[in-house]
Amino acid sequence: MHLFKRLLLTKFPNSTIHNAVNPASMFIGFISAKEFFSIINRKIIENHKLNLFDVNLDPIEFKMGFGENPNSDKQKDLEIYFAYAVAANLNGTLFFSPANLANGVSLLATLYFKQAMTSFPEYYFVQLIYTVFLLSFTFVSRVKVFPSEHDQENYNWFVEVFFDFYKITFEQLQTKISDSDFFAVKKAVLQETAFCFLLFHFYKKLNSLLAEKSSDTDYLDWLLGKTKQTNLIKAFKENYATTKYLPHSSALEQSILNMVRPADILIKYLFGDANPIIAVETIVARIFDKTELDPLVQSFLTSDEQLPQLFEYLLEYKKYKYGFFAGVQNYIIKLLRSEGKEDILEDIDEMLSAIDNGDDISNFDVPERIKRESKVTERLLNFYVTLLGGFTTARGDSFYLRLLKPEILDFFTKNSLNSLLGSEVQLEYFGGVLYQYAKNLYYYSYINENIRAGKNKFSMPLKGDSSKVTTNFSVIKLYTEGMIASFFQDLNPKDTKLTIKNTQILELFKTQFGEQVSEMVKLGADKFLEAFYAPILSQIKDSKAFVRVLSSSLQENDLVNLKDALYKLDFWISFSFFKKLEALKLGKQYDDSLLLALFGSIRETFFGLALLFVYLEQKEKAASREKNEILLMVYVRDILGIKIKKADQVFKVMVETIEELKPILKLWISLDDNKGFFDLIAKNWDSFCAEKTEDQLLASFSGEDLVWFRGLLKNIAYYNKRFVMPR
Repeated sequence: MHLFKRLLLTKFPNSTIHNAVNPASMFIGFISAKEFFSIINRKIIENHKLNLFDVNLDPIEFKMGFGENPNSDKQKDLEIYFAYAVAANLNGTLFFSPANLANGVSLLATLYFKQAMTSFPEYYFVQLIYTVFLLSFTFVSRVKVFPSEHDQENYNWFVEVFFDFYKITFEQLQTKISDSDFFAVKKAVLQETAFCFLLFHFYKKLNSLLAEKSSDTDYLDWLLGKTKQTNLIKAFKENYATTKYLPHSSALEQSILNMVRPADILIKYLFGDANPIIAVETIVARIFDKTELDPLVQSFLTSDEQLPQLFEYLLEYKKYKYGFFAGVQNYIIKLLRSEGKEDILEDIDEMLSAIDNGDDISNFDVPERIKRESKVTERLLNFYVTLLGGFTTARGDSFYLRLLKPEILDFFTKNSLNSLLGSEVQLEYFGGVLYQYAKNLYYYSYINENIRAGKNKFSMPLKGDSSKVTTNFSVIKLYTEGMIASFFQDLNPKDTKLTIKNTQILELFKTQFGEQVSEMVKLGADKFLEAFYAPILSQIKDSKAFVRVLSSSLQENDLVNLKDALYKLDFWISFSFFKKLEALKLGKQYDDSLLLALFGSIRETFFGLALLFVYLEQKEKAASREKNEILLMVYVRDILGIKIKKADQVFKVMVETIEELKPILKLWISLDDNKGFFDLIAKNWDSFCAEKTEDQLLASFSGEDLVWFRGLLKNIAYYNKRFVMPR
């Protein structure tokens, strides 16, 4: 079984999976990797800006290899390729994206607003839920910005924004609410004071997540980009300085919001066109324990200190895994009873009797109630799979640092733009980043526009638009922050933990790293941090401040996550490379923030590169060593962006690192679906290399190739993240 299927199974309770006739079990049995990939990636694409997939250079899978004809039309190849890509994401870290948090807080809101909305028409409640969801994107996109430095003024303003937006949903959905009902709903909702304050603090945090007031111009240029709606965007920008602080949302602002929010509202598939109260009582109440939650919610009456706990609570996937299916059966029964239809057991008995008696059932009408149940089950399953499938990500910037440890990012990025302007080396570095960003953005924009136009199928160009690359400081800032977050990726929480059982790997790991692991886990907090980040501390300008900031920011569970990382090969291969780079003193060419970003890029991709290179070297009929090493040169030049005189030395120590770890890497390649996937990549590489000299090969990588190559290395790296626990 593909690792993809095994990881997908972990998202469902055992009782569900082991029931052969359960729809969820049947779904897992029949769904293909490409279908699942499409489900999850649609949500990524339609919200790629606010997920930062464009600026973090996380590509969509627009091709399957190097060159102009990289794609395969063989079903087996497609299944191998997409199963690997999906597994990499499912094996990633928790993804604290705005969309995931918006879904979570919207579900939570139904629990707290249910009582207030019980006496009103059902669609009043549904539209209130939509309001909670959509306002998340209003604030994270900064279409609206909290105007004051004082919380009380901001809260009053937020209340006006919230209910103005609620009223707008009636206009957009062409439903009606009387003035008296509107004020009655407002009064009832505001009586849930603690939860209203929770929403206030939640939105306020999202509002400053990606930009500060001083950078709004560049931020909007990045967020809105170049589209066919040039006049609309121009009008919005011209009035933005005033409108962003107004509690009323204009038609122009709504049009802008439609460009940046998801094209689809996922939570509508849970509530559908049925009574939302039923879903809240049977499903949401099983996911979230209100008694357990109440102290957390009440804390927001006085401060926002518990926001980190809220964010983690919203993405605690085990609550969804067990609570959702525990409530589904009861939901369907209550829903169908509320529709006044006969008992479903009678319908099923009638069908089974016909079959048992040998009757001809070709003309037998499937009872409407069974059809209805099937549709409801399919809707619920689609909701669950899309929600849980997007809970993890195969990249280091999972928003965890941005949301839960912002002081770390603030410290290491506070002077990045200033130093950029004064350094030719760094200008050249970011020039390469912006070039690849433009290539990556083209594909996201192309697919997003087609999806929003309602197209389910369309062809993908293999060559992107070669429009002029423009400088945008928000892109540079967000990219730098993203790569620094990737450097600190070992802090990111991870629910799915794959372990190694291969005894040869266990013994090699123990021999090579066991002593260092034993010594480091015994150290006190500060000494441990010094040892864990030793290779970077020797190269940055203020190592004491580095340790001080981390020490004051990290909690006990963070240190546990770091110590867990000591049992992963991907940590040690990067650590070994970093140690060798110490002698090159790269800190003389790069400031601290960029050096951390550079190391973050290594942390995300080098493990994948090492595995791929070792495979290419050991396979039968391998390309020449010199041609395979071209991949390493391209990695240094274009993925890491190192074009200084020391690039050759970086290449040299990289080769040394791979050679030292080759024995364990060779064994690692045999894990799960690695060989089949690497075979596919190797065929493409051989074809790409054919009849080219080494110089021609080095010059033949297009911008599209570089974007795809970076994504390939991330997929390999995250697919292969495993814990090695020697006995």
